Amino acid sequence: MTNVNLLPGSGTEQDLLDTMGEGLLLTGNHSFSIDDHREVFHFTCELAWRIRGGQRVEPLRGPRYHGRTLDFWRSCAHVAGPEAWTMHSVTFCMKGQPVQTARVGHGAAPALFSHVRYGSVQGGAPG
Repeated sequence: MTNVNLLPGSGTEQDLLDTMGEGLLLTGNHSFSIDDHREVFHFTCELAWRIRGGQRVEPLRGPRYHGRTLDFWRSCAHVAGPEAWTMHSVTFCMKGQPVQTARVGHGAAPALFSHVRYGSVQGGAPG
């Protein structure tokens, strides 16, 4: 896996939620998988919130999202400003046969993506 960093945009996380209106706020990385060609991925998160009217209204257990890598990155509509930008480390990324490990990091501020396929252990229908 390569290090991926998103340049900061402008505004705050709340500005993104207000822009979104309705959707999901996904936080924390629980597990992930991406194929050897980096074309298809799957992530599970620590927590998600259902957003309505720009407000967190319901926590969701076991959130996940998946899709095609290029489609996902092309759907990035906005990234919050530099004051919200942080570096997130991934202790080990393992790929290949035989398995190879690497330490990687990804830097970003909260970002707004559209048309992302998602689901939840709590029973939320996949989107």
